[in-house]
Amino acid sequence: MFAMKTKYLIIPVLFLIIGCGKQSLYKKDGISDSYNQKVRDHFTAGMFYQLDAQYDKALIEFYESLLYDSTSFAIYNRIAEKPYGPPCP
Repeated sequence: MFAMKTKYLIIPVLFLIIGCGKQSLYKKDGISDSYNQKVRDHFTAGMFYQLDAQYDKALIEFYESLLYDSTSFAIYNRIAEKPYGPPCP
């Protein structure tokens, strides 16, 4: 009975220790938070420009976000997703 209670106590504590201890592994190549914030700001601005049908400004914002994170598939998808320019007749 005592062994069963300790097992139920030890398992969550181990998950807590492991979860808190591996936070440094989630940082990609030592990229600082300011770069992540710049990527997010440019990407979000690009999405708002897309919603407002200002495709030229959206494209500029997406390319500026690629300067800070060139591995993001979401940025490449946004660039390729919408037609930029007037529609064909």
